[in-house]
Order: sequence, then C-alpha cells, then structure tokens
Amino acid sequence: MRFGLCGKSDIWDLAEQLGFDYIELPLNWVASMDEPSFQTLLEESGRHRIKSERMNLLYPKTMQLFAVDGNEEQAYLEKAFSRMRLLGSSLVVFGSGKSRNIPAGMPLRQALEVLAAHTRLACGIAQDYGVRIALEPLNRGETNVLHTVTEATYFAALVDRPNLGVLADMFHMAKEQEDWDDISLAGVLAHAHIAVRNGRGYPLDAADPDTLAFCAQLKAIGYQGDLSIEGKTDDVGRDGKAALAVLRQING
Repeated sequence: MRFGLCGKSDIWDLAEQLGFDYIELPLNWVASMDEPSFQTLLEESGRHRIKSERMNLLYPKTMQLFAVDGNEEQAYLEKAFSRMRLLGSSLVVFGSGKSRNIPAGMPLRQALEVLAAHTRLACGIAQDYGVRIALEPLNRGETNVLHTVTEATYFAALVDRPNLGVLADMFHMAKEQEDWDDISLAGVLAHAHIAVRNGRGYPLDAADPDTLAFCAQLKAIGYQGDLSIEGKTDDVGRDGKAALAVLRQING
C-alpha cells in the first residue's frame, strides 16, 4: 500500500522529506489558478520526487450541480482534467458535499437522476484525459446525499461508467457508524482516505480501534491501492511523521 498526504502545495517539501509516496492536491484549487500561478505549480511539481498523483474536491463549493449552467460545468471540467494530466494526476475524489446537496423539496429519485447525469458528464470528460473518479461518501454533516460506502456503491452502479469507482473514508464511515465490513460491498475500491473520528485528526495511535478495524478490512479485501491522510493538525511535520509510522506499522 502507498501512503499520501492531502493539502496544498505548501506541504510538498515536507511530505517528500517525511517519506510519503505522493501528495493529494485539491482539484478545485488547481483549476481556479490563473495561468501564471498554474505554471509555477507545474514547475514546482517538476522539482519534486513525489507528485500529486491523486486529487480531491472535484467541484468548487460555489458550483451547485442542481443549478449550474451546462456550458460552465463542461468548461470547468475540461480545464480541471487537462491540468490534472499536465501534473501527472490520474484520479480525483468526488466529495464536494456542497456542490451535490439536493435542493429542499426535490424528490430523491429525481435528484439522483440529475446527480447521475452530472457524474456521467464528468466521467466522460475525465476518460478523455485518462482520469478516474472516486466517489466519496460524506457524513450527514457535510451533505444530504450518498452518506455510506453502500449507498455510493449502488449509485456508482446506477451511473455505470468504467472510470467511476468508490472511495472508503475512515472518518466518514465512523461518523455514520457504518460497518467496516461494508467496504467489501464496493468490490475493488478506487481509493481510500483516513482520519480519526474525534476531531478529524491524523491517525497517531497504532492501537486505535477504528484505525485497526479499517485497515484490517482493507487487507481483507486485498486492497493494494493508495491511502491518503485527509485530516486536521496544528503541526504537519510532527503528526505527519507519526501518522506515517503508524500506517506503515499496521499495514506492513
């Protein structure tokens, strides 16, 4: 298993020094850059051994999928995925809880059909750039739809695109009190995130029951993909070093 660290480019040097395998940049941030800033980011990528092989936050929170103009969305996705390709990124996480929030009063079936149409659009454009999309279940405090690995698995089957998969996130699964065994329902996971349930901190305790159970289930399904730390800390260097050691110990 390979381990990554989520954040913006200010963590790049530190993540490389600590021994992470990659960083996971926010795509909405990358896509929003003006051209000179993006060229600077490209140059920075070229100076590093590790790359932003994975990204998160597919959509900006200002782009509400139930109200966005189709031409605006397509132009955004083309720009976003083209920049991913230039940076060498091949997978993006579709969390974007505010973007996918269902408007009040809209019937669930209708809302899922609309959301599926947007997801198919994103998958189609992403495929042109060699990008996979990992659908992220989010807890109820962050969005009002697709809260569990089980629900995301059903939705991915409905969308039915070859470059769409499901992500398992320990923090969201814990908040939703989802059974760890439900990870197996997704079949082959596209990606995984980890943070502890209390405070969404880095996984610093090798005896933490959630961390042990989550990683055990990843092993049980034969997961050989990537695991990114997506959490909060006041000291990335201190906690990043400790968390990486914990993950290597548990998953070694």
